[in-house]
Amino acid sequence: DIGLLYRPWIKEEKTFCHLWAKNIKKRDPSLEIRFNYPYVGASDCFLNHCSDKEFTRRETFFGVFLELNQKNLLTKSAKEKIAKRIISSLEQTMKEHHWFSK
Repeated sequence: DIGLLYRPWIKEEKTFCHLWAKNIKKRDPSLEIRFNYPYVGASDCFLNHCSDKEFTRRETFFGVFLELNQKNLLTKSAKEKIAKRIISSLEQTMKEHHWFSK
């Protein structure tokens, strides 16, 4: 249902994704959440391109990708339902994760 993708060599991204998954599951235990699926977080991607740039240092930058199975987006009510869960779980994760409280 949901894929949370991160670069495995960046501890903060992995920690954030696992915390986010926990918060998503609190809101909907029926959702299946996988890590670095359907793509490997280490593959060529925008985050890797950004992290190679001088303006993004590891101590000030991390990023993750969210993948949603399209079956969860077939109707307006389904879209609204999953959007509310994703947004509220993301807000909670940002409150709980130490990187955002610095």
